[in-house]
Amino acid sequence: MTSPQRTLISIGPSHYVEKARWCLDLYKLPYIEERYIPLYHFRRTVPLGRRQTPLLLEQGKKIEESSIICRHIHDNYQLPSQVQSQVCLFPTDPTELSKVMELDELFGKKLGRATRLLVYYHAVESDEILHQTFCTKGTNALDQKLFPVFLPYWKKFMKKTLGLTAQNYSKSIQFIDDIFHQVSQTLETRTFFSQRDRAQPLSKFLVTDKISLADISFAALGAPLINVGAKHGYPLPPEELLRAHLPSDFWQMIDGWRKTPAGQFINSMYEHHRPSSCLLYTSDAADDLT
Repeated sequence: MTSPQRTLISIGPSHYVEKARWCLDLYKLPYIEERYIPLYHFRRTVPLGRRQTPLLLEQGKKIEESSIICRHIHDNYQLPSQVQSQVCLFPTDPTELSKVMELDELFGKKLGRATRLLVYYHAVESDEILHQTFCTKGTNALDQKLFPVFLPYWKKFMKKTLGLTAQNYSKSIQFIDDIFHQVSQTLETRTFFSQRDRAQPLSKFLVTDKISLADISFAALGAPLINVGAKHGYPLPPEELLRAHLPSDFWQMIDGWRKTPAGQFINSMYEHHRPSSCLLYTSDAADDLT
């Protein structure tokens, strides 16, 4: 089989993968996606000398980590003309660039990890949620066959690897609350209005008047915290199913974060700025896609 020009190796629902997907879609770069279940993805990444997803394979290059993938895309491709006036992932102004990189690191290291722990803490307790989340069309076929067989061991390993303890869960909630508060304050400070049209903000992004990597990073990594549903780049389980299997106190937090300026910003980014998908197809023929 002829190797495709661009392949994204992923854990389908991963918010870090969603960030990389967003940039690929933003630049209108066609790609195929190989989707794996967590831990099972090592069968694909380790032989390539890597461990993490997202992992972008492109013209002999192996590009790991979402922010590095976004930088690679920015440095090697041109934005479509229709969005050039709206987007600048990496500002040329040094002060603005420094702020974008600072926020991207904060969201990647703090928000992303806290979100992952929060979601997995509950998800591992529901076989139905795990099945509906990972065993979807396009996920590696062998992974889907093995998943229910080794599920009890998978759960134990995930709990240990991710540190899914009550103490870490509480810390994650605090991290998220703090970051949402910080982002909400930033948005309220930066949002100002013209005298002519008080309904239309002149500035609505985190650093500049254009979409930067900081905005995409916060939206993608925070998306599970407000459950953006069908607007996400991966087919997540419907909210009705999630509400039926996840505890009410979890949903109280989700509903609360949705109402904050930060939560509303995530929803707005998905509603108005999430580009349409450039996914060509998903493939489980991993051994042929080297």
